Amino acid sequence: MYRSSISILKVLCLIYALSTIAQTFGQDWEELAPSPFPQRHHAIGFSYGGYGYVISGSNTNDVWKYTPETDSWEQLDDYSPINRGFGIGEMNGPKGFFGFGNVSGGPTIGPARDLWRFDGETETFEQLTDCPCLARTHPALVAFGDKVYMGLGYAGGNLGDWWEYDIPTDTWTEKATFIGANRHHPYQFVIDDYVYVGSGHFSDWYRYDPSNDSWSQIADHPSYIRVAGAQFTYDGKGYTLSGVADYNGSDHEPMPTGEFWQYYPISDIWTELPPHPGTSRWAPAYFIIDGWVYMVSGETYDGENATYRYQLGEATTSLDENPEKKNIHLYPMPFENTIVLPAQTVWRDARIFDLSGSEVKAPTIDGRILEITDLSQGMYILEISDGESAYRQRILKQ
Repeated sequence: MYRSSISILKVLCLIYALSTIAQTFGQDWEELAPSPFPQRHHAIGFSYGGYGYVISGSNTNDVWKYTPETDSWEQLDDYSPINRGFGIGEMNGPKGFFGFGNVSGGPTIGPARDLWRFDGETETFEQLTDCPCLARTHPALVAFGDKVYMGLGYAGGNLGDWWEYDIPTDTWTEKATFIGANRHHPYQFVIDDYVYVGSGHFSDWYRYDPSNDSWSQIADHPSYIRVAGAQFTYDGKGYTLSGVADYNGSDHEPMPTGEFWQYYPISDIWTELPPHPGTSRWAPAYFIIDGWVYMVSGETYDGENATYRYQLGEATTSLDENPEKKNIHLYPMPFENTIVLPAQTVWRDARIFDLSGSEVKAPTIDGRILEITDLSQGMYILEISDGESAYRQRILKQ
């Protein structure tokens, strides 16, 4: 497990960073009662009728129901005898679709290609037709209208195929292959009948158009290359939440904070929102109730299992008022001595602040290059300006 790769020194550094970062970034998340089940990864979250549901994860088959008015959990009947881990699912109106991953306890042991439907009105489950594809773990899956789309994932190697499930006829059809590199456990969401897929040990993102069965590339995801987080759509925007990253010599390293990003499709912009408290989590579950996103479980190096929620009505930024501007994409990140600024404009001024808001440095911009050699290791906030607008983003000096 990835936690074993974190040294004691690294853990101490993360704890110190958290005590500072939480004061600045964690104030907009509300902590709730911990879930009654042990910490688990790759659980599937649904919501319907004002309730949240968590299904399986960490090779289990149990089902839990959350009531926000009382901040309480109730265990329901198991969805089936099949234990599941590394699966995927998404709600589509009153129905939730889920499957794939690793299974045991049924006719199949190992990677799966099954699909199930959860009925939120009756709280019952129905098995649908298996996908005629390779069984796999860590795929992308979205559901909207009368379709489910599934693809990518891992089956002895990363995959790039893409499949459409037609709900009324209970049939599968293979569609246009993903145009990015094959990958597993990407992030994905749907906005206005387009499917967006990306990350998964990469930073690039793509949009799928079901109307003409085609893919096109969009803006890369900023900050760390990441995998195994949560994702969702709300009010015409896409969101990525938490996950683990490729850095410090590991491909499943907790990020110093629970990064939370919003994608604005009209301007192809990624904007950072307040991260959830603590370090990032490996494969948390989520659901949305009355404009609140709830993050449940997932795994962390310290066993922390608190449930948090964030009010999405507050998830707006000044960047939305300037849709002609692109998001600031800085690299490398974390950095050692140099940051390369994006080429979208002529940058005129730069300032660096610590997490308390105090200015610590005003580096000189040389074209697109910021040389920052006399800064201690840690997390900072970089503000850069083109003379008309200023943009702020966290940076990590290693």
